Amino acid sequence: MNAIRITAFLLLTICHVAQAQQDVFFTFTSDRSDSINLNFHRDYVFDESSFEDGFKKAYISTKAEVLHYPNVSTIARLSLSSYSWSGIFIGTHWIVEPGDSVHIQINFNQNPPTIIFSGRSAVKYQLAFDMRKLIDGITDAEYEVYDKVKTHAEAYKSVADLESALAAKLKKSKKELSSKVYNIWLADVQAIADLARLHILSHQWTVNPESRQDILAELNKNPAKVLSYIWYSSRSLIQYRTELIKWKLLHERYPDYKHYDLGYIQKYNVKDLFMEFKKFPPELQQVFMVYTLVNYSALAFAFGETHPNFVTECIQMAENVTTNTTLKNLLNSLNRKIKPGIHIEDLVTLTAADDTLKLSDFRGKKVILDLWGPRCSGCKDFRNDLVEHILPKLKGRNDIVIWSVGGTSDKELWKSYLPTYCHPDFTASWLNKPNSGSEWEMRYNASYAPFIMLIDEQGKLISSTVRNPKTILSLMDEPQ
Repeated sequence: MNAIRITAFLLLTICHVAQAQQDVFFTFTSDRSDSINLNFHRDYVFDESSFEDGFKKAYISTKAEVLHYPNVSTIARLSLSSYSWSGIFIGTHWIVEPGDSVHIQINFNQNPPTIIFSGRSAVKYQLAFDMRKLIDGITDAEYEVYDKVKTHAEAYKSVADLESALAAKLKKSKKELSSKVYNIWLADVQAIADLARLHILSHQWTVNPESRQDILAELNKNPAKVLSYIWYSSRSLIQYRTELIKWKLLHERYPDYKHYDLGYIQKYNVKDLFMEFKKFPPELQQVFMVYTLVNYSALAFAFGETHPNFVTECIQMAENVTTNTTLKNLLNSLNRKIKPGIHIEDLVTLTAADDTLKLSDFRGKKVILDLWGPRCSGCKDFRNDLVEHILPKLKGRNDIVIWSVGGTSDKELWKSYLPTYCHPDFTASWLNKPNSGSEWEMRYNASYAPFIMLIDEQGKLISSTVRNPKTILSLMDEPQ
């Protein structure tokens, strides 16, 4: 009897797996030739970039172009852009389910251009496309406050009206959507609106101090409970909740701080933020912590730099609370990217004389790696920091090298930018982005410029999360 039960259980499990893993097809046609960029995120919330088969470029015309994604097992996300539409996203964050097979017909010659969907789950894709302007309107309402086009009350009402319109559109199509997609989408809409409201209230906090008690009461309301699977499917939800946690922490420490600019805060560090995360139930702790660590480039924009000691402590905190298998795997992967002491894979570049220059060629020396891109104002600023504050301290030192690597698709373009972004005392080389360079950049989350990495004599990571000259010199053991 037990054998029969076990056999039945195994068959049932195999059946569920077979149903869960299904291929997804996107078929594109157009009334004129065009290039389409497709970003397919298998693990949307925690993807910093598209890996493996995530990013594809399709060259479409009247002949159908089919893109195939095998073995899709969970909810995924899709974004699509077209060069003929001036790079505008024509489908942002579509929710993709296993088994979707959609024909997307783009009509550029119509005025205005249109996009028509047919096939399995076509209603879902058409609905997302139709909702774009309403979602954009929510964000616009926030900026209309900054530009003094609307009062806080008017913008707040605009967000509420747009949120209601979006919810109504979803409800109207509810019968044609799976319950999972409907719930995720509804959470997305509410989170996008909540984030806009948070920014509007933050601005009002600054310019109308008399309204602060009402704003505090609004922001201190207990947020609605969320189904657990939505935390792993809605980046908008985590972005909003994280911003709210940051706002409350900022208010607790600096009650009079101007809150309307939450993008770049140096009043507290990432460890402080993680200590706030620890006040939540373990299930949410792990989501907030892993999301923050995996999307580290976004965190860098928020905090400027993070000392490697804090990185180590935050990773340890995340490891202590993470029980979800997917999140555990992400943390293990992260340890191979930003954890101090890891061995850095060899970076292969070319010099102006077409000689190969690799990271391993610097063994026995510490390396300040400055990876820059053309037309990058931040790269120019960091280059000036290197020249003015770091280079003078390294005079006569043969044990430290500044390695200036230009990441471009064109070597001649790289050469033309050398006077702007490099210096005769730096070691300069070119990273061919379309080839091996892209893979190295993705491995180490070098998705923004300037990307600075400090590496020791054995090729091990000192830090990839600092950029302040004093911090760099300290970590390179250079006396101040």
